[in-house]
Amino acid sequence: MASRKNGGNPKKVSVIIFNYNGMEFLDKCIKSVLSQEYNDYELYMLDNGSTDGSDSMVRRKYPQIKIIRIEKNKGIAEAQDIAYKSVKGKYIVSLHNDAFARPGWLAGLVRLMDESDNSVAAIESGIMQSDGALTGMPDIALTNSRGSKRNDGQILYAATCAMIMRNGILDKYEDADYYFYYEDMYLGWLLRLMGYKALRTDEVWVDHLGSKSESSRRIKRLNQFFSERNRWLIFLSFFETNNVIKLVPLFACHTTLNFLYALVNNRWKVGPWLRAYIWLFTHPVAIARKRDWVQSHRRVPDSEILPMLSCSLPSPMGRLSRFYCRLMGLNCYDA
Repeated sequence: MASRKNGGNPKKVSVIIFNYNGMEFLDKCIKSVLSQEYNDYELYMLDNGSTDGSDSMVRRKYPQIKIIRIEKNKGIAEAQDIAYKSVKGKYIVSLHNDAFARPGWLAGLVRLMDESDNSVAAIESGIMQSDGALTGMPDIALTNSRGSKRNDGQILYAATCAMIMRNGILDKYEDADYYFYYEDMYLGWLLRLMGYKALRTDEVWVDHLGSKSESSRRIKRLNQFFSERNRWLIFLSFFETNNVIKLVPLFACHTTLNFLYALVNNRWKVGPWLRAYIWLFTHPVAIARKRDWVQSHRRVPDSEILPMLSCSLPSPMGRLSRFYCRLMGLNCYDA
């Protein structure tokens, strides 16, 4: 079982469940991990300032779980950075509290990582959404990108909802300003820039509730703010300068069309999006510093990353966006 001591030696795997007010589904998530046959692991829960008593429930019911408690919700980005730097296992396994591991999940992830060479930094398990959809089909972060799976199993990044990662690769795993939304792309793209790979496997699975666990009006509005702002932060931070220049017209055009559509059909999104654009225009120095830090880790050119991205914008711009990317010499996989 989890967290049994083994002569003082650290366990091979540190499994971290990320929790914020997850009383409704946390118990099921924990049981899905404790029921795994693989046992060379220690189980942690990062509690991100829960106020529903879920952390107390875990202390009472599962004393073998090591709790990393944050008194006030700092967002998933900073929580993940704190958790990843707190554990000692050779591998880190990340699991969200609304994801439930199927039998053989942990053993399968560990086996696949053991069989991979050191260039593979992370492996994402299969993730079945509650509506029957599969993640990565698409996995949108830049609107014109998705986590396409190549024939060799490679993806742009592994979703932190259910993944295994090598420990000790980075001193800083996340940018706390991302709070939540696209923090997994931030980490994954950073590893890509450093020359590492990410894989997705269909051999082992979790079932994921996803947005059903984030249904309040306040969360939805925050979601839209961070989604739009972080989408631009990723764009401005991770591409090479020449590709930022090439993509700005396409990116801005699509943003404008999305905004006009929201004015007519989804007016509740307009306020959060406007706040996102105001933040971007009023923080040029912070954005420049973020970009400098990210680019300082670059070991590979964009030409090795662009084939992981799609340049197909949603209709009616799909054909135009593909033509534009071909014209600009951007070697996206569907250009």
